Amino acid sequence: MMEFNNRNKMIEYVYILSDYFIKLLLTNLLFCLFSIFIITIPSAISGLYSNCNKIYKKEDFSVISNFSSESFSNFKMKIKVSCIAFIATIIFIYDLTYLALIDEVLSVLGLTILLSILIFKNYFELTLFFQINKKYHSIKDLLRNSFKLITWNVKLFSFTILIDLLIIFISLLSSNIRYLILFLSVFVLIAIYGVVKTMLFNKIIFKGD
Repeated sequence: MMEFNNRNKMIEYVYILSDYFIKLLLTNLLFCLFSIFIITIPSAISGLYSNCNKIYKKEDFSVISNFSSESFSNFKMKIKVSCIAFIATIIFIYDLTYLALIDEVLSVLGLTILLSILIFKNYFELTLFFQINKKYHSIKDLLRNSFKLITWNVKLFSFTILIDLLIIFISLLSSNIRYLILFLSVFVLIAIYGVVKTMLFNKIIFKGD
């Protein structure tokens, strides 16, 4: 009887894991599709973090419905925050590429530039995530309160930056690793990255409250 119960529990765990894995795959696919046109990338970021938040909290939800509704709700507010975060990401990629070409990524200047951009990038990602959860209507209040959360949770916020740095330095190890990361990003890696960031953002917001 006990063996039968253990087998049922194992089947249940496999079902739960497979269900969440499918949701990760779909979320990743939606993010990639929404990002085809550059103007829709801010919406894609909102949908990504909203879905990842629900996956992290183990909520039952429709991947496509939640992604699309969250992407376009309070669009004006999100577009401002997301655009700044997106611009910071583009600058970050450009600077990283330039520093890699001149072999200065690991120099004091290179690390200072990378850290500055990553702080800026993660601040606006947290701000966007904060908006998804708290539904602010004033961008000034949103930015100010997000900054307060960071000052109250410097240690947790630093972990969000370390995740980005870890990905960067792993990708710098060889071109094959970079291609592998790029390949996996098309299928599921972006969503997994989103869930990890969501976990940290939830802790920052929760402790900040």
